[in-house]
Amino acid sequence: GIQIWASNPAIIWTAIRPEEAGIHVHLFKIHEGMPLSDDTYGEVIIDDIKLDTDMVRCYMVQRSFSFLSKFIVSLTCPNCQCEHFDTGDNAFQPHKIHECENCRFIFEDKTRFKGVVSNPIVERLQRLTDIRTALNYD
Repeated sequence: GIQIWASNPAIIWTAIRPEEAGIHVHLFKIHEGMPLSDDTYGEVIIDDIKLDTDMVRCYMVQRSFSFLSKFIVSLTCPNCQCEHFDTGDNAFQPHKIHECENCRFIFEDKTRFKGVVSNPIVERLQRLTDIRTALNYD
């Protein structure tokens, strides 16, 4: 199995060693016991799927708000087909109208909800789960 989370900068850092930043990864061969790998990486790519640090960090905060968790989706701009990543206030307030950060196209999400927040990590994690399930990984 895999566990991932973004390492966030400390408010106060007193250790002699430098603070690590990036995505912390635990890799397990079995469901119990110690991880085979336990480290922080600046870039993480698993099965050709890149896990962006900012998206993982934002997703961790988004998931911590119970009112928001079911409204986190992955949207794609209908104009340029780029992934849409809501940032700032839009990352935490569901909304129906979105602006593509790539082409500036304004679009309405087609979900059944009155509003959502978009984080591409949702779709990337789902693809990673689907691949690992298809290959019968634990």
